[in-house]
Amino acid sequence: MNKLIQKIASLFISLFFSFSVLSAQDFPESWVGHWKGNMQLTYTSGKTMSVNNELIIKFLEVDKDSLEHYQWTIIYGEGAEKQERAYELITVDAEKGLYKMDEKNTIILPFFYADNTLMCLFEVMGNYIMSTYRQEGGFIYFENVSANNKNTETSGGEGDVPTVTSYPISNLQRAKLSRVK
Repeated sequence: MNKLIQKIASLFISLFFSFSVLSAQDFPESWVGHWKGNMQLTYTSGKTMSVNNELIIKFLEVDKDSLEHYQWTIIYGEGAEKQERAYELITVDAEKGLYKMDEKNTIILPFFYADNTLMCLFEVMGNYIMSTYRQEGGFIYFENVSANNKNTETSGGEGDVPTVTSYPISNLQRAKLSRVK
């Protein structure tokens, strides 16, 4: 009976780890599609606004270096206010969760994928931006958190306590996107 339980437990553990690895390898294939929702913008000034937000992900090709390329188009707003950003997500090393986003204008950002979340931290025009995309429960949650790199607060630094520099958040952009196609 113990051997049967051990075999069942071993099979269960193997299936669990196989499923975990398969889930991690499903990215970005399982994200392919057209996603749509509203983005809420919240500023520390108290100002808030909502805009249409879409994300279109399509497989493009496998290049000569065996790297997978995906169209990654972000759409903000509608009508005359519509802004479309046609980027390209490139798989660098899926096992390590390494990707890059080519903005097609000489800007290429490194992204890291783990736990159903694609993320990147970068600085542009004096602002730090933490950008994340997370797939959960049939939705993609998109979030940008911004902080000005000149607006700092410093604390600690006494005795054995290290000095810590913090960057107060200036705004938050958050969207919940549903698959439409």
